[in-house]
Amino acid sequence: MTIGCDENHGSGGLKGDPAFLDQEARAVPISEARQNLAELCNRVAYGGERLVIARRGKARAALVSVEDLALLRAVEDAVDLAAARGALREVEKAGTKRLEEVLHDLGLDAEVG
Repeated sequence: MTIGCDENHGSGGLKGDPAFLDQEARAVPISEARQNLAELCNRVAYGGERLVIARRGKARAALVSVEDLALLRAVEDAVDLAAARGALREVEKAGTKRLEEVLHDLGLDAEVG
């Protein structure tokens, strides 16, 4: 059985979706995905495909391999780490204030205990 992505359901026909879908992932209508989940999982796991599950012509989810998910998480971690390092550099440049000073500046004079 082959799941097709015709012009009505193909990634090029998805409304408001990023352009990368045209090259990186194929769209599958949710009704076909529901009926053929095992085959789709095999195509993703063993064939390296990336599939977009579409509902009413709009992308709703993606089916990717475990390896792709691990890569995505690694990229997210790297971006978070870079942002944290940048924030630390800003703190080093601007300096810090004691909590009591911040509370006073905000008009929230209270004892910190």
